Amino acid sequence: MNGWAITPLEKPEYDQLSSSDVECLVESINENSKLTFGELVDKSHGTAWESVPENQPIPFTQIAIEASAPEEIKELIKMNLEAEELLSV
Repeated sequence: MNGWAITPLEKPEYDQLSSSDVECLVESINENSKLTFGELVDKSHGTAWESVPENQPIPFTQIAIEASAPEEIKELIKMNLEAEELLSV
């Protein structure tokens, strides 16, 4: 594994996970655990990641565009961001 390993800091609380949560985690581990770092980057970094400078947050709007979210979802994100901005004054 090229010297990289993940070691948990504490035991997992499996009772906090639904059976579908566990199923999704196992599926993801099986699908991704043997990929190289480069393959994981290629798989997980798309146009939203490429649209911002390095080490900058990716706007939710960019993620929605990349995910081909419906217009209603994009509008909801925009309204939520505007509300957060107004409330942060």
